[in-house]
Amino acid sequence: MAIYHLKTERITQRNGQNSIAIAAYYADEPLTDDRTGLRHVMPPRTGLLHHEILFPNDACMATPWDRQRLWNAVEAREKRKDSLVALLWFVALPKELSITDAIALARSFADALINRWGCVIDLTARDASPQNRVGYLLTTTRRFDGACLGEQIDFVANAQTRYNRCIETSQRSDLLAIRALWAEMVNAALAAAGSSARVDHRSLKAQGFDLIPQIHLGSTVARRT
Repeated sequence: MAIYHLKTERITQRNGQNSIAIAAYYADEPLTDDRTGLRHVMPPRTGLLHHEILFPNDACMATPWDRQRLWNAVEAREKRKDSLVALLWFVALPKELSITDAIALARSFADALINRWGCVIDLTARDASPQNRVGYLLTTTRRFDGACLGEQIDFVANAQTRYNRCIETSQRSDLLAIRALWAEMVNAALAAAGSSARVDHRSLKAQGFDLIPQIHLGSTVARRT
């Protein structure tokens, strides 16, 4: 049975978080913080299916941007101690899909967000457990033109900036649209794969069910069962 799951976390320097360390963790790739010299090497894990960095189609890059260069640029771009440096999206990839189709679905979702905001996304797909196939999308909070990281994307911009850009002043409308988009993309992928399973991003109450929502079981819980 396909399960709908999408959530996002804000990666902030206020909480002592570092996008370089997070990128190293999810991509299973050692990365060095150029400012501190600290090298982030994570313990080896199983289940990695795919990882890649996706850029806006109109970004003209004179030289390649790899993971090391990208996330060091992200950290260097922010000067405030409480800066929001990245967004981390988690999406459940249906087990009804083949690995190839699941990766294609995650990539299509990443492309949709990039087209919407002009950001860069570091995408990873992983079998977190036999029951959990997950897509992780580590997203820059600034637009990328191929040479540098520029202004903040609409999703994280403050109310005044959003008003000046003639968009909704509430981020909630953006999030609701993204939740609906993910459900639509998952269902299209399931249909293309010949599966009758479907997901719904709405709450159980909105769907007309008088049920208590269940807790999403992550990989840690799944390994104990």
